[in-house]
Amino acid sequence: MKADNRISLDGRVILISGGGSGIGRAAAALAVERGASVVLGDKNVSAAERVAAELGRDRAMAHPLDVVDASSCATIVAATEARFGKLDGLVSAAGLTGAAAPLADCALKTWNSVIAVNLTGMFHLMQPAIKLMLKGGGGSIVNLSSVAGLVAVPDQVQYIASKFGVIGLTKSAAIDYAAQGIRANAVCPGGTRTPMLAEWVEADPSRERFLAAGHPIGRVAEPEELAEAIVWLLSDAASFVTGAVLTVDGGLTIS
Repeated sequence: MKADNRISLDGRVILISGGGSGIGRAAAALAVERGASVVLGDKNVSAAERVAAELGRDRAMAHPLDVVDASSCATIVAATEARFGKLDGLVSAAGLTGAAAPLADCALKTWNSVIAVNLTGMFHLMQPAIKLMLKGGGGSIVNLSSVAGLVAVPDQVQYIASKFGVIGLTKSAAIDYAAQGIRANAVCPGGTRTPMLAEWVEADPSRERFLAAGHPIGRVAEPEELAEAIVWLLSDAASFVTGAVLTVDGGLTIS
């Protein structure tokens, strides 16, 4: 069977927040494999630099990024244009969870920090990215939500609210810019083997067995499995897909 050449990112430029680790790193690696150049934005610049070195400096550039700071987001978009001349895709993968607590006990500091990164930070980055995409005639945005953006789990009000918000933010971008050639979609991962998950499991190793058992497929995802979904949405193979919420969760939200 002939390969589908539309699942290609040849010549495209993709900006990825959280590109130094986890799903962002996996998405960057696959995007480069499929022909793209990538800009890896991360608060942990050393991690982003390591990934850029692994992928090849001719096709990958690391840049400091703090999504909480709107000026930092504007700066990385400007650096992307200066280096590559355009922006074809944005993957927003930066995020955090915050300390677990029921709603009435959630510290305001926890609420504010998670909303600032997961939701407001995404808004900060989308604004300059969309403006640059419009200059080039369009593009594709993929925002990382979560199964926690579809169903609630106990003691994570700040994370759940932020991830539900990501879906609304994504749909707003999709309706605002569909006629101008920009598509925006959200991906909702289930449990995925990322540094965030590793930290959670390290506190109690039994958690991974519990989490795997909650997925009908019987395991958590590898970041590379999420990357496949992200790259598909970035590519022309998804040319008629916008405002969608793609659940990649091993069946976790089936019922």
